[in-house]
Amino acid sequence: RSMVVAEGRIVWDGATAELLSGHSSASHLMGISAR
Repeated sequence: RSMVVAEGRIVWDGATAELLSGHSSASHLMGISAR
């Protein structure tokens, strides 16, 4: 499970694998793209 906070707001609170896959809404905020 991962949490991403941007500008004081939680923008992602969910599965780490989905975040790292590049398919989540917060992935682009972290510069992660789908392969």
